[in-house]
Amino acid sequence: MGAQVGGIAHIYSRVEGVSDFATAALAVQVLSVCSICGRFIGGIALLWLPLRGFTLVMLVIQMVGLGCIGYASTPVMAIVGAGILGLSVGNLLMLQPLWLADAFPGSQYPRVFALAHALSVFGVACGPFFMGLAFDTANYLVAYAGAMIMSMFAWVIIAFAGSGPPRNELRV
Repeated sequence: MGAQVGGIAHIYSRVEGVSDFATAALAVQVLSVCSICGRFIGGIALLWLPLRGFTLVMLVIQMVGLGCIGYASTPVMAIVGAGILGLSVGNLLMLQPLWLADAFPGSQYPRVFALAHALSVFGVACGPFFMGLAFDTANYLVAYAGAMIMSMFAWVIIAFAGSGPPRNELRV
């Protein structure tokens, strides 16, 4: 969440640095529309696709989008990056509660979701701050590269996470 929200929070300034305020506003609009469309398509796709695999693909899409924005030298590349990032945004927001609901019984879900959401809020708060700090001390290339690294870290954790205890071994 830190990489995602940080990337979103800084996209306007990043794209305005590559082009102008109208292009930056367009990048924000493209990100928003792609987020809505991506979530709609992703919600349908999850009826047939495995949750973990879909999550890993969305993290790769997020990394590509962040990379395109960070490395953008033209307005077109920045807008394309915003669209790619947008495709992952809505889906990653949707996947955390779905994954928790799949992994934990209903009796434990409220407590597990509350803890997971608290950790997500921490990421939401820290992502924009650390990307701004990276920009202030270096540039947006470094800031977006850092966000890509955070996404890569999340990918590794999810890829190697165990399946958890069998449901009959979980106690309330």
